[in-house]
Amino acid sequence: MRPVIIHSMLKELVYSTIAGMDGRVFSELSRCPECGGQVKAHDTRRKRFATVIEVGATREIYVNVRCFYCQKCGKFLYAEDSPFYEGTRIGAPIVDFCIANRHLPYHHVGKILEAMRIRIDRGSVRNYALMKIPPRPSLKIYNIELPLSLVSLSELILPEHKS
Repeated sequence: MRPVIIHSMLKELVYSTIAGMDGRVFSELSRCPECGGQVKAHDTRRKRFATVIEVGATREIYVNVRCFYCQKCGKFLYAEDSPFYEGTRIGAPIVDFCIANRHLPYHHVGKILEAMRIRIDRGSVRNYALMKIPPRPSLKIYNIELPLSLVSLSELILPEHKS
């Protein structure tokens, strides 16, 4: 089978954006989205965001997501800025990539992600592509649908500069 060739600029953009998420903290929730009740911080969970491919090895990228307890309805909730969909084990932008490219064979989407140095198996690609999540806006770059959620992550990893 022929290797998937991805433009180096796109490959580096995706890799550096995903790798730059390592250690990020997501901790914002003002009210319970279910009942509107007051929330109290409970704990922080370390969640795997992605697996990236580095020279000769793979590395897990983790983010920290704060959990809250609703004092009115008693539900445990994650921060509203958490980069995960309910029922998924990887970051939402990678799930969005699988959904945006669901018209392609699942193994091919896996190969594209691997060419961009993101490790995911085709079974996971299939599961995420078949989820009942509507497609997010995306750009077609080099014949690949690149979800804007993946591109917008770069804003989170860039250091703030003061004018």
